[in-house]
Amino acid sequence: MISQLGLGNNQHIGSICIANANLNFDKTLLETQGLINEYNQEISEERKMEFIRRVIHALTELHPTHPMFVHFPIALTGAAFLFILLAYWRKSASLEQTAFANIVLASISTIVAGITGYLDNLKNYLGDAPNASIKIILAILLFILTAGISIVRYRNPDLFQKSNPLLYMAAYGLSFGIALVLAFLGGVILYGF
Repeated sequence: MISQLGLGNNQHIGSICIANANLNFDKTLLETQGLINEYNQEISEERKMEFIRRVIHALTELHPTHPMFVHFPIALTGAAFLFILLAYWRKSASLEQTAFANIVLASISTIVAGITGYLDNLKNYLGDAPNASIKIILAILLFILTAGISIVRYRNPDLFQKSNPLLYMAAYGLSFGIALVLAFLGGVILYGF
Protein backbone atom coordinates (compact mmCIF):
# COMPACT_ATOMS: atom_id res chain seq x y z
CA MET A 1 0.00 0.00 0.00
CA ILE A 2 2.86 2.37 0.74
CA SER A 3 4.23 1.78 -2.73
CA GLN A 4 0.80 2.52 -4.24
CA LEU A 5 0.77 5.96 -2.61
CA GLY A 6 4.12 6.68 -4.03
CA LEU A 7 5.70 7.08 -0.65
CA GLY A 8 8.85 5.39 0.35
CA ASN A 9 9.20 3.73 3.70
CA ASN A 10 11.22 6.59 5.07
CA GLN A 11 8.70 9.18 3.99
CA HIS A 12 5.86 7.18 5.50
CA ILE A 13 7.68 6.66 8.79
CA GLY A 14 8.51 10.36 8.87
CA SER A 15 4.87 11.26 8.34
CA ILE A 16 3.82 8.91 11.11
CA CYS A 17 6.45 10.37 13.45
CA ILE A 18 5.34 13.91 12.70
CA ALA A 19 1.68 12.98 13.23
CA ASN A 20 2.59 11.18 16.45
CA ALA A 21 4.64 14.17 17.62
CA ASN A 22 1.68 16.45 16.85
CA LEU A 23 -0.61 14.18 18.88
CA ASN A 24 1.87 14.15 21.77
CA PHE A 25 2.25 17.92 21.52
CA ASP A 26 -1.55 18.36 21.49
CA LYS A 27 -1.87 16.00 24.46
CA THR A 28 0.87 17.87 26.35
CA LEU A 29 -0.73 21.19 25.43
CA LEU A 30 -4.12 19.98 26.71
CA GLU A 31 -2.54 18.70 29.94
CA THR A 32 -0.70 21.99 30.37
CA GLN A 33 -3.89 23.93 29.67
CA GLY A 34 -5.69 21.78 32.23
CA LEU A 35 -2.99 22.54 34.82
CA ILE A 36 -3.21 26.23 33.98
CA ASN A 37 -6.99 26.14 34.35
CA GLU A 38 -6.68 24.36 37.71
CA TYR A 39 -4.06 26.90 38.81
CA ASN A 40 -6.27 29.80 37.68
CA GLN A 41 -9.23 28.27 39.52
CA GLU A 42 -7.16 27.94 42.70
CA ILE A 43 -5.95 31.53 42.35
CA SER A 44 -9.52 32.67 41.71
CA GLU A 45 -10.75 30.82 44.81
CA GLU A 46 -7.89 32.27 46.87
CA ARG A 47 -8.74 35.77 45.64
CA LYS A 48 -12.41 35.27 46.50
CA MET A 49 -11.53 34.05 49.98
CA GLU A 50 -9.07 36.91 50.47
CA PHE A 51 -11.76 39.38 49.39
CA ILE A 52 -14.24 37.85 51.84
CA ARG A 53 -11.63 37.99 54.63
CA ARG A 54 -10.95 41.66 53.86
CA VAL A 55 -14.67 42.52 53.90
CA ILE A 56 -15.17 40.75 57.23
CA HIS A 57 -12.10 42.50 58.66
CA ALA A 58 -13.34 45.87 57.42
CA LEU A 59 -16.82 45.30 58.86
CA THR A 60 -15.72 43.96 62.23
CA GLU A 61 -12.48 45.77 62.97
CA LEU A 62 -11.78 48.63 60.60
CA HIS A 63 -14.99 50.50 59.81
CA PRO A 64 -17.64 51.49 62.34
CA THR A 65 -20.87 49.51 62.01
CA HIS A 66 -23.25 52.20 63.28
CA PRO A 67 -23.38 54.16 59.97
CA MET A 68 -24.65 51.04 58.20
CA PHE A 69 -27.67 50.73 60.50
CA VAL A 70 -28.46 54.26 61.64
CA HIS A 71 -30.37 55.18 58.49
CA PHE A 72 -33.08 52.58 59.06
CA PRO A 73 -34.80 54.23 62.05
CA ILE A 74 -34.62 57.60 60.33
CA ALA A 75 -36.13 56.33 57.09
CA LEU A 76 -38.71 54.09 58.76
CA THR A 77 -40.00 56.74 61.17
CA GLY A 78 -40.16 59.20 58.26
CA ALA A 79 -42.03 56.70 56.10
CA ALA A 80 -44.38 55.86 58.98
CA PHE A 81 -45.17 59.54 59.51
CA LEU A 82 -45.75 60.06 55.79
CA PHE A 83 -48.09 57.06 55.56
CA ILE A 84 -50.08 58.05 58.66
CA LEU A 85 -50.57 61.53 57.18
CA LEU A 86 -51.68 59.98 53.88
CA ALA A 87 -53.99 57.61 55.76
CA TYR A 88 -55.64 60.54 57.53
CA TRP A 89 -55.98 62.53 54.31
CA ARG A 90 -57.32 59.62 52.24
CA LYS A 91 -59.21 57.93 55.11
CA SER A 92 -57.39 54.73 54.17
CA ALA A 93 -57.05 51.72 56.48
CA SER A 94 -54.39 50.15 54.25
CA LEU A 95 -52.19 53.26 54.43
CA GLU A 96 -52.56 53.22 58.21
CA GLN A 97 -51.49 49.57 58.25
CA THR A 98 -48.45 50.53 56.18
CA ALA A 99 -47.63 53.26 58.70
CA PHE A 100 -48.00 50.71 61.50
CA ALA A 101 -45.67 48.23 59.75
CA ASN A 102 -43.06 50.97 59.31
CA ILE A 103 -43.24 52.04 62.96
CA VAL A 104 -42.80 48.41 64.09
CA LEU A 105 -39.71 48.08 61.89
CA ALA A 106 -38.47 51.46 63.16
CA SER A 107 -38.73 50.16 66.72
CA ILE A 108 -36.65 47.08 65.88
CA SER A 109 -34.08 49.02 63.88
CA THR A 110 -33.73 51.54 66.70
CA ILE A 111 -32.41 48.72 68.90
CA VAL A 112 -29.82 47.72 66.30
CA ALA A 113 -28.77 51.31 65.60
CA GLY A 114 -28.54 52.03 69.33
CA ILE A 115 -26.40 49.00 70.10
CA THR A 116 -24.03 49.61 67.19
CA GLY A 117 -23.81 53.30 68.11
CA TYR A 118 -22.96 52.49 71.69
CA LEU A 119 -20.31 49.96 70.64
CA ASP A 120 -18.79 52.33 68.08
CA ASN A 121 -18.68 55.06 70.72
CA LEU A 122 -16.71 52.75 73.01
CA LYS A 123 -14.39 51.60 70.23
CA ASN A 124 -13.75 54.84 68.35
CA TYR A 125 -14.20 57.51 71.03
CA LEU A 126 -13.42 55.50 74.16
CA GLY A 127 -16.95 56.22 75.34
CA ASP A 128 -16.52 59.98 75.07
CA ALA A 129 -18.12 60.97 71.76
CA PRO A 130 -19.66 64.46 71.71
CA ASN A 131 -23.32 64.42 72.76
CA ALA A 132 -23.16 60.68 73.51
CA SER A 133 -25.27 60.89 76.67
CA ILE A 134 -27.95 62.98 74.94
CA LYS A 135 -27.99 60.56 72.01
CA ILE A 136 -28.38 57.58 74.35
CA ILE A 137 -31.31 59.24 76.13
CA LEU A 138 -32.98 60.19 72.84
CA ALA A 139 -32.42 56.70 71.38
CA ILE A 140 -34.06 55.12 74.44
CA LEU A 141 -36.91 57.61 74.16
CA LEU A 142 -37.31 56.82 70.45
CA PHE A 143 -37.42 53.10 71.20
CA ILE A 144 -39.99 53.56 73.98
CA LEU A 145 -42.15 55.75 71.74
CA THR A 146 -42.00 53.51 68.64
CA ALA A 147 -42.43 50.33 70.68
CA GLY A 148 -45.29 51.96 72.61
CA ILE A 149 -47.06 52.98 69.40
CA SER A 150 -46.54 49.48 68.03
CA ILE A 151 -47.88 47.70 71.11
CA VAL A 152 -50.89 49.97 71.58
CA ARG A 153 -51.78 49.75 67.88
CA TYR A 154 -51.30 45.94 67.86
CA ARG A 155 -53.66 45.55 70.82
CA ASN A 156 -56.19 47.96 69.28
CA PRO A 157 -56.32 47.38 65.51
CA ASP A 158 -59.11 49.98 65.13
CA LEU A 159 -57.21 52.64 67.06
CA PHE A 160 -56.91 54.98 64.10
CA GLN A 161 -60.61 54.81 63.22
CA LYS A 162 -62.13 54.79 66.72
CA SER A 163 -59.92 57.09 68.78
CA ASN A 164 -58.36 60.51 68.37
CA PRO A 165 -56.33 60.18 65.15
CA LEU A 166 -54.52 63.48 65.75
CA LEU A 167 -52.88 62.19 68.94
CA TYR A 168 -51.94 58.96 67.14
CA MET A 169 -50.47 60.94 64.23
CA ALA A 170 -48.63 63.25 66.63
CA ALA A 171 -46.87 60.23 68.16
CA TYR A 172 -45.66 59.25 64.68
CA GLY A 173 -44.51 62.82 64.02
CA LEU A 174 -42.72 62.99 67.37
CA SER A 175 -40.87 59.73 66.65
CA PHE A 176 -39.71 61.11 63.29
CA GLY A 177 -38.65 64.37 64.96
CA ILE A 178 -36.58 62.50 67.56
CA ALA A 179 -34.95 60.45 64.79
CA LEU A 180 -34.02 63.67 62.96
CA VAL A 181 -32.50 65.20 66.11
CA LEU A 182 -30.50 62.00 66.62
CA ALA A 183 -29.32 62.21 63.00
CA PHE A 184 -28.25 65.83 63.49
CA LEU A 185 -26.33 64.98 66.67
CA GLY A 186 -24.62 62.13 64.86
CA GLY A 187 -23.56 64.58 62.17
CA VAL A 188 -22.17 66.86 64.87
CA ILE A 189 -19.91 64.00 66.02
CA LEU A 190 -18.48 63.60 62.52
CA TYR A 191 -18.54 67.13 61.13
CA GLY A 192 -18.68 69.40 64.16
CA PHE A 193 -21.06 72.25 64.86
